[in-house]
Amino acid sequence: LLLSNPGRRAAAAIGRRFVVASSRSASRFPSRHQSRRQPGALASRKREHHHHHQSLTSTRRLWCSVVGRRSVRTSALPVAGPPTTTTTAITTTTTTTTTTTLQATQPAVMVSVAWVIGAASVVDFGIQLVGWAISSALKTEKYYDLCGSGAFAAVAVSTWASGEGFGVPRATWATWAVVAWAVRLGAFLVTRVHKDGGDTRFDGIKEDPKTFGIYWFVQGVWVLVTTMPVILINANAATQGPWRALDWIGFVIFAAGFTIETIADRQKRSFKADAKNKGRYIDSGLWSISRHPNYFGEITLWTGMSLVGLSGVAKYGPGEIIGCVLSPLMVAFLITQLSGIPLLEKSADERWGKEEAYQKYKRETPVLVPFFK
Repeated sequence: LLLSNPGRRAAAAIGRRFVVASSRSASRFPSRHQSRRQPGALASRKREHHHHHQSLTSTRRLWCSVVGRRSVRTSALPVAGPPTTTTTAITTTTTTTTTTTLQATQPAVMVSVAWVIGAASVVDFGIQLVGWAISSALKTEKYYDLCGSGAFAAVAVSTWASGEGFGVPRATWATWAVVAWAVRLGAFLVTRVHKDGGDTRFDGIKEDPKTFGIYWFVQGVWVLVTTMPVILINANAATQGPWRALDWIGFVIFAAGFTIETIADRQKRSFKADAKNKGRYIDSGLWSISRHPNYFGEITLWTGMSLVGLSGVAKYGPGEIIGCVLSPLMVAFLITQLSGIPLLEKSADERWGKEEAYQKYKRETPVLVPFFK
């Protein structure tokens, strides 16, 4: 009753075979009376009994084989009913392990780059707005360079703090390299403008708040675009790759530019501090191989920082690449085309343009890159 249809058919076949074998054995074995009367009946009966025993043995083996296979197939089927405690424990363990593995392989949550750039813009232009308001009210330009260098440092530190830059070597080095540069340059410019009593660039401008405001706005754009490599490094600090050879190259170039700019500024300050050089142009030291070595150093150091930025964020897409490349291009454009070299060259031509010595110095000395006219 417990067997299924295939099992019943196998049992019926085995039963039929057993009946046939039994009938054959009955016809072959004689009765006692016949065995007494026929010679050799006992030997024949033993032979028939032996054959009958082999037939029964084969029948039992076939029955065990069929039932055994059926039992194996039946035991392989899933058992209906609620899962056991062991199965539940295994399933729970597997689920927990899978969840832990997925959490370990997921990348760290990165602060939105747009959010970091927006925060940097607020800090930058907030400083420019306050500086413009105070300077316009006092009609002075003495806070212009202070707010510019201060904005560089503030943007670098604020993005480093908000962009998960703590503990990331590239972000930390880049941030504090910019801070060191901003502090050094700011101190030099603020000291100079107070010692000189003003900045001739703003003569006739600081009295008009609207025109003066354009200069402050341009300074804000200059700060934001120039520091973009550092902003992007700090914004992507949590997901950047390891330190690369390009980082070393970039920081070496930055250090070289920083050194050139610092030496050039000190040489010019010492030159002007000497009373016998009053009203003269400097043509010694680094100024003998470039008419504006300080500007060359500034362009160089931001080129190095751009390489550091590319090492960290180039993998994120063309937007990050453009942001890093624009930094030194912006500095070079402002220095060579707008507010730096053109104004100083014009002023120098007005003062010493008729002197033969100055004309010779101008012909023989490159305007920016040393040894390259």
